[in-house]
Amino acid sequence: MDYNYEWIIANKNASYSSSSASFANLRTYHGIFVKNINENYDRMVMLSKFFEEFEFNSDRINLDSNYYPGTVFPDGRKYLSDLNDDPYPQFVYSSQNFKIKKA
Repeated sequence: MDYNYEWIIANKNASYSSSSASFANLRTYHGIFVKNINENYDRMVMLSKFFEEFEFNSDRINLDSNYYPGTVFPDGRKYLSDLNDDPYPQFVYSSQNFKIKKA
C-alpha cells in the first residue's frame, strides 16, 4: 500500500479536508479542516490532525502516523489494511485481534 497516497474532500465553499493514507500530513496545506476565510480563496488550517488511539486488551494502539527524520512515530500505518476513496475516503485498520473501519 502507498502510505503517501493523498486524498482530498472539498465543499462548495472552497474549504476542504486532505491528508495522506497514513494520516501523516505531508504538506503544509494538509489538514482535517481547512477553511476558506475570504473571497480571495485564502485558507487557514483550523484543525491539522487527530491523534487517534484506542486501548484493546491493555494495549494502546495508535492509528495515526507522523514522519520524522529517520523514523515514524507513532506508526499506525502498519495497521492500515485497506483504503477506498470513492466517493469519500474510508480506511480499514486491522490486526489479528481487531478490525476498525473509519469513514
